[in-house]
Amino acid sequence: MQNPKKFKFIFLMFLAMSIWGGSWVSAKSISMKAGFHTLVFLRFFLTTLCYIPFLFIFKESLRVDRKTLFRLLLAAALMILYTQIFFLGLQKGFAGTGGVIVTTLNPIFTFVLSLIFFKIPIRKKQIFALFLGLSGGMLTIQIWKNNLSALLLSGSLLFVVGAVVWAGLTLNSQKAQEKISVWVYSIYIYFIASLFEVFFMDWGDFFKTFDAGLGFWLNLGYLTVLSTTFSTTLYFYSSKVMGSNFTSSFTFIVPISSVFFSWLLIDEAVQPATLLGGSLSMIAVYLLHTKKN
Repeated sequence: MQNPKKFKFIFLMFLAMSIWGGSWVSAKSISMKAGFHTLVFLRFFLTTLCYIPFLFIFKESLRVDRKTLFRLLLAAALMILYTQIFFLGLQKGFAGTGGVIVTTLNPIFTFVLSLIFFKIPIRKKQIFALFLGLSGGMLTIQIWKNNLSALLLSGSLLFVVGAVVWAGLTLNSQKAQEKISVWVYSIYIYFIASLFEVFFMDWGDFFKTFDAGLGFWLNLGYLTVLSTTFSTTLYFYSSKVMGSNFTSSFTFIVPISSVFFSWLLIDEAVQPATLLGGSLSMIAVYLLHTKKN
């Protein structure tokens, strides 16, 4: 791989992962301006529109078999659940903390689910990494001074559940994309999810969003165009061109950038427990995915 091309991907991946980190702040900014069903619908529907041009650019077929359709329906259900948790957690908790909890615990929960469903062998180093990651997660949510009710009210427990749901979505998406492209996969799950939300959305609440102001729509555009369409697409493309190890290494930027942007843009205090717990979880993720020499 030529250095100029590699440097180009390094710059683009750094930008994309920083955008992912900033999405927590953007979502926090609009989380109280509409009901979560309305926010979920708008994000899914606008994302669907963003993906449509790619179907024509790459001349993709929307035909899928029954097994793949089932996986797409499951993916849409998990995406709905995760995004609802995402907005509900942000209504209650801190954007920076949410970004750290979900992005550091998600790879750990993905690994645990892989152990359960795929029965892959586990090494001693990985057992230690799981213990380290669990310790980091408990430190981040400050479990020693919060009971179950307090964890729910602070949004921290919702973020942990969200990380589990996203881990399930990750494993399901790997199976679903064995027969279809990322473009077809994405447009199906976002369209199905937006269609589902139509039946639960408060239409009065929906029409109020047109008076929510320019800031609301700019943040929503950030979430759909920059965070999902650009950053997610670049992530998958980089995985194909540069390799999964190169690409996944940039995900460590997400929790760092979410804390930084939360402090810079919405004046959230940086919690020492969040920094330390997030650091332990990131080390755990590194140990889990480091191959044995």
